[in-house]
Amino acid sequence: MAELDLKAQIASIRKTEHNFAVVIGKEGLDFQADKRRATDALWRTAKEGAGGTKGTKGVIRFEDSMLILKCEDEPPAQLKKLLRKHLKDNGVKLKFAFELPDGAVDGDDADVDAQDDRKPKLVKAFALIKPDLANVLRVANPEDTAALQTLVKAFGEDMKQNQIDRSEQILRTLRARVGEITTRRAEGNRRRQAELATMRAQADAVLGRLRRMRDDSTREANDVASG
Repeated sequence: MAELDLKAQIASIRKTEHNFAVVIGKEGLDFQADKRRATDALWRTAKEGAGGTKGTKGVIRFEDSMLILKCEDEPPAQLKKLLRKHLKDNGVKLKFAFELPDGAVDGDDADVDAQDDRKPKLVKAFALIKPDLANVLRVANPEDTAALQTLVKAFGEDMKQNQIDRSEQILRTLRARVGEITTRRAEGNRRRQAELATMRAQADAVLGRLRRMRDDSTREANDVASG
């Protein structure tokens, strides 16, 4: 499976579990995944692609920033190493684990530079909202300030632990909260400006009446003096 195809498959697996089959061949692996096709059909396709018969099939899902491959059959011993290389060669920086038929979990214990290729994007996205966040924190009420600080702390902790899915959710919530507070303050400022404009208009009207009254009084005084 080509790099773009594999990345597209992983992106789809993030959203919902897929059936899968992976077969070891002379030149690497053939990995197949699909939401609807049965595992036996995927297994036949993978065998033809790899030209081999060793591998495993089952259901693959995305959980806690890892790929979990729930296997119907015991995977060959060398599959872990080969799958690790296959993912890396195709630009997929994720850890994975085999969930074996007896319920045991055989995890990928290799060091991975980044568990998820979304992590740098999240770092950049957080940097982009920091100026707006700082502006909001300067003027927010205590309740909003506490909520924002809690979200920032949770985002930092989850990023350190490579909990990318949760980090994404927190960042979306943080961005929405900053936008909500900014909008609320803007609406409040517009209301205050409208109230000030009304007060200025009322004051100008009163001053206008006072000027007219003064002018009328001056004319009456002049008329009396001239009469």
